[in-house]
Amino acid sequence: MLLPAHSAPTARQIKQSDKSGKRLFSHPRMVADLIRLLGGDCVDDLDFDKLERLPTEHVAENLRTRLADMPWWAPFKPGTGRPAGAGVLFHIELQSSPDAHMMGRLLEYVALARQDLHRSGWMAAHGGREVVHVPLVVYNGKAKWNAPLRLEDPAWTPPELVGLQPRLAGRLVDAKVYAGDDAADGNLTRAALALDAASGQGLEPALAQAAELFWQASDQELWRSFEAWCDGILGPRLGNQLRTFAEKKEITVLRETLREWDEQNRQEGRREVLEEGLAQLCSLASQRFGEAAGAELSGILASVDDGAELARVGTLIIGCDTEADFLARVRSR
Repeated sequence: MLLPAHSAPTARQIKQSDKSGKRLFSHPRMVADLIRLLGGDCVDDLDFDKLERLPTEHVAENLRTRLADMPWWAPFKPGTGRPAGAGVLFHIELQSSPDAHMMGRLLEYVALARQDLHRSGWMAAHGGREVVHVPLVVYNGKAKWNAPLRLEDPAWTPPELVGLQPRLAGRLVDAKVYAGDDAADGNLTRAALALDAASGQGLEPALAQAAELFWQASDQELWRSFEAWCDGILGPRLGNQLRTFAEKKEITVLRETLREWDEQNRQEGRREVLEEGLAQLCSLASQRFGEAAGAELSGILASVDDGAELARVGTLIIGCDTEADFLARVRSR
């Protein structure tokens, strides 16, 4: 549950951040970039193009439901020396506070997942081989993580019982480690963690960096998830900065598109090439000033047949602070 590391979360914030965090990590790109943070030859050998999210609900024999956050299957690439069908099952848990019982919960998830994979036939369909389970705990709490990440024999275990206890180890991915990181490799998860850990003067550059990388990913659903994550988790610190960034980006793209359309319009004499640009402008005006402003803008620009003129209107969407000012300047342009 990714929450602002500097404040105590309310119950509502916990619920909202849990949803937005899970939504963000429902995208294969985010999961792949999270796994890449682990580094090593083994990670390099995984085929991230074939990442598969497995069901999160497991039902134990006594019919009690258990929910694991996000189990993802990553097979190895062919030619890496692993058996056919071999891969790694990553169990991703999002945490905002240390949990002394985390490894016990993860052990239960792993055990239930193994049962489900065998019973459902999934294991047989993937070569019938046992799965390597890797728990990943993504943590953004303010306090230092002090909970164990390993299940092993207690120190007082009698010698004849050593090695007979359940064993499981997890990897911690702590957002604080990435505070101030420049994410030069384009890793989206690294950028998101750096933003989550940012504070004070470091917040604005972290936002600009993360937003730029997510925008460049050219994935609308991923961008929307990133927006929701920022709104739900970093909203008190970000205000309207992210929305303004998105609008500026959309206007930049729109301007370039309108210039192309304007040139095409002159060459071909067809007004319909500008209609899409007009629709985008009205959509942006609705997002910034309300649906009434978008509807009125549509009427004002109905007869405009100049792409450059539409581009000038686009700059007003960003430059004006109020609906009244915006519409007045559009009418008097």
